[in-house]
Amino acid sequence: MAGVSNQFRQSDVTGWGIAAIACAGLAIVCANLTALAPQSLTTALHVPHANGVSLAQLRQQVAELRTETALLRRQNELLATRFALQEQTGSEVVRRVGALEVSMPSLLDTPLPGSGVDRSTTTASIGTPGQMFDAQGGSVLVRQSPMPPQLTNSDAPAPYIAALPNLPASDQGYGVSIGSSFAAGQGHAQWLDMQVRLGSLLLEMAPLVTPGSFAGEERLVVGPMGAVSSARDLCARVEQVNISCSPVAYEGTPLSQ
Repeated sequence: MAGVSNQFRQSDVTGWGIAAIACAGLAIVCANLTALAPQSLTTALHVPHANGVSLAQLRQQVAELRTETALLRRQNELLATRFALQEQTGSEVVRRVGALEVSMPSLLDTPLPGSGVDRSTTTASIGTPGQMFDAQGGSVLVRQSPMPPQLTNSDAPAPYIAALPNLPASDQGYGVSIGSSFAAGQGHAQWLDMQVRLGSLLLEMAPLVTPGSFAGEERLVVGPMGAVSSARDLCARVEQVNISCSPVAYEGTPLSQ
């Protein structure tokens, strides 16, 4: 028993106990650090070497990025050059417009050679001087002139009445030629377009096709109407929507539906 007690001393047990406590504390700290580490770092540590990015691949990617950067730099320089050219062109246009603004009034004020001054005309700047009165917020200029004499019935001009040609009457009555000329065979499309644009004005109207002014052209005639005055009234309403219209005889080829 004395030999066994001499083999195990208290100092040996103390050293091994401290080592065991240090290992346990290190294990606890490593476990906590692993939980605090990002998931991507843990995944990268577990990725095999074959699946990782090699140094050569990184260098290749850096070289590609440098090439793209140089290309972007050249494109930027090209755009800057174009922008400078556009600014130069705009400055030239502004300069020319400014020169015109300066020279045009002088050209307009310069009298033409051989042209005199019409002394019979009177402008507002050299007319009868007026009287200036003070008013609230400023002044008022009053000019007095006699009223023009009232025209009698004998002096009044006769109203202008446009002379309309006498239209030849047809067996079916009168019609109106609406719209412009169109290519042969397009009468159905022209009639649909007129129905959309004129609407109720073409109710109870039948379309006809007549030859146009040139070869291969046709015109659209709608009717019939019993009197030429009705055709003129319809043309007056059609022309209000900016469509040409003229009274004609209701003759032509029926439009195929």
